Amino acid sequence: MGAQFTRAFNDELDNQIGRGDEEDGEDEREVGTLKKMVLCRDEDIGLYDDDIARRVLLAFYEATKGDDWVQKHGWITWEEIGSWHGLKLHDTFGVEKMDLPQNNLEGEIVPEVCSLRGLWCIDLSDNSLFGSLPRTIGDLSYLKDLNLSGNQLTGELPRELGRLRPLRRLWLQDNQFEGALPRELGHLFQLREINLSRNRLSGTIPRELGRLEYLENLKLDKNLIEGHIPDIFSSTVELKVHYFFLIKL
Repeated sequence: MGAQFTRAFNDELDNQIGRGDEEDGEDEREVGTLKKMVLCRDEDIGLYDDDIARRVLLAFYEATKGDDWVQKHGWITWEEIGSWHGLKLHDTFGVEKMDLPQNNLEGEIVPEVCSLRGLWCIDLSDNSLFGSLPRTIGDLSYLKDLNLSGNQLTGELPRELGRLRPLRRLWLQDNQFEGALPRELGHLFQLREINLSRNRLSGTIPRELGRLEYLENLKLDKNLIEGHIPDIFSSTVELKVHYFFLIKL
């Protein structure tokens, strides 16, 4: 695609937003910047804006060496975003699915991605993503499936994961996450599956996880977690946590 094209793409976005500002006067879009959108904490998903979404996706594309992706049809073109490879677009809520597994993504997950508030599914598994998981992940209040397995992500799991209340599947296995399991995961009452196998997590299993009544699979093998399985799991009615694989018990 080339840096020259992406600069031209960005410049044209600036021009379009500028023209809209002249027409709309004090319209909120006059800010026309990605930063404004990313920092906005308004929970109204109606904030979706096609121009802003294109800027966000351009930042993601460049940060993950998009020119080297295996599949990139439609990316950084004026085609409808829903026709870009791996993306699904909702008419009202904007980008709702980002499905780019095994696509040779290499780089960091830019926090701007988390301004795409309509996302309910993210699958970036089996790529070469590195760096930490952005704390802005907690802004994706509609997210149900998060699959970042098979990458090289590092750092601690952000406590902000506990804000993803609709989350059902959390797959972060085969990375290099470290530190303790956040107690805030116990706030995710819709969780069915948690797979954190083959990381560098340590400490003990938080008792709060025992409150997840819909949890079916909890995989923690090949970490540095030790201690006993909290009693609250065994006392849960119709216990559904089938798979514990700890180094030490």
